[in-house]
Amino acid sequence: MRTERDGRRTVELWDVQTATERAKVHIDEAAHRAERLLSDPDTKARREAVECRWCFYGRNGMSGQAFTEWTCGACGEKASHPNTRVPRLCAACAKELHLCRQCCADVELRRRRTL
Repeated sequence: MRTERDGRRTVELWDVQTATERAKVHIDEAAHRAERLLSDPDTKARREAVECRWCFYGRNGMSGQAFTEWTCGACGEKASHPNTRVPRLCAACAKELHLCRQCCADVELRRRRTL
């Protein structure tokens, strides 16, 4: 049971046990994410999504649930996206330029001399 002493909350064994288990889960999730980032097990799906390894495996998928208007950074086409995590490029431009739709990195993370 949590108690207050002198206006502040005290730390109880339950708090320590809960925080410890939560930290272990976060470490396991981070290790799994790192393993997937390095091994690229879903290469075909990632390339079809036109995303780099970081955006496909590593990014936190958090976004707001609101239709968001956006403009392609290459062709200027305006579109609507079903959430607030809008891509920077439309699918056609991303495929043509071989760039990640989300962050504009080279899809295979190769260093380029030209666009």
